[in-house]
Amino acid sequence: MRAHKLIILGDVLDGIKKSENVFGRVFEDERLIQIFSQRPSSGLTRVGEIRRCEDTRSESPYIIVAPDKSRFVFEPYDNIEIESIELIPYLDDFKSRQEGIIDTNAMSEKLVSFVGLGSVGSQICIHLAQSSVGNFKLVDMDDFSASNVSRHAADIYSIGRKKTDIMEELIKRRNPRANIEKFPVDFTE
Repeated sequence: MRAHKLIILGDVLDGIKKSENVFGRVFEDERLIQIFSQRPSSGLTRVGEIRRCEDTRSESPYIIVAPDKSRFVFEPYDNIEIESIELIPYLDDFKSRQEGIIDTNAMSEKLVSFVGLGSVGSQICIHLAQSSVGNFKLVDMDDFSASNVSRHAADIYSIGRKKTDIMEELIKRRNPRANIEKFPVDFTE
């Protein structure tokens, strides 16, 4: 088995007191594992476990040192061998690109509601997630269809899924800390 590069979004380590399952994506052909969350989510699979390491003499080959110098051990599932580990301070980098343009702290407290997640709503939703908006309410009863592909933020891999589920996934891909409430209902009833 070939060794993989492991990429971990830095805020995944937040809140790990003892041990947590972690979820992400595995790209076998590219020998890459990405860890995005401590919670299961659409499109993510359990890739391993991260546990806090109090023993500075740990023999584990997969030690992660956080910016605050706390130490963690990654235990991959399926005996995957790890070649290198990269901890990415995603939220710091995400916010630094917007410094001086918008107040990301103020935006993270904002709530936006979308009634309809079609071609316009889906695109605006994505841009607001990229602008650090932290709270979303999504209302749409429709499933994504082939006729939506040409103008919607989603693509052919989303055909047949609920638009609210798709948009939750797309928002989380851009702003992992966003809070999302979904209402897959007809708002006119």
